[in-house]
Amino acid sequence: MTVLDYIYEQPKELQPILLTLRHLILDSSPQVQEHFDGVPFYTYHRLFCYLNITKTHVTLGMCQGRNLSNEQGILTGNGKQVKHIVVKSLQTIPTTGIREILQEALLVNELHEETKKRKKRQKHSQN
Repeated sequence: MTVLDYIYEQPKELQPILLTLRHLILDSSPQVQEHFDGVPFYTYHRLFCYLNITKTHVTLGMCQGRNLSNEQGILTGNGKQVKHIVVKSLQTIPTTGIREILQEALLVNELHEETKKRKKRQKHSQN
């Protein structure tokens, strides 16, 4: 099953929300990769974000949510790592805020990758 297959199997009222969020995610960087494993999820060096649905709304989950500033005030959740944005209608999608959060999340993943590479180089140089 593809992500689009999944989206078109969802309730009609949620499909435009899912399509819009998918578009925002894929437009955030040409290096973002889309996957499907029960729900659509996206990677950029590592897990980046995912889309999930309930009967009444779509959730955009940010995998590194605890590391994001949430200056936009739209991230919610009490999890130790993941925070999310709840979208109940196409008209209420906080497009600008989501774009900003996606860019910040890309940077967080990029910095994590650079730190990982630096530590690996240091370890090899010590041997």
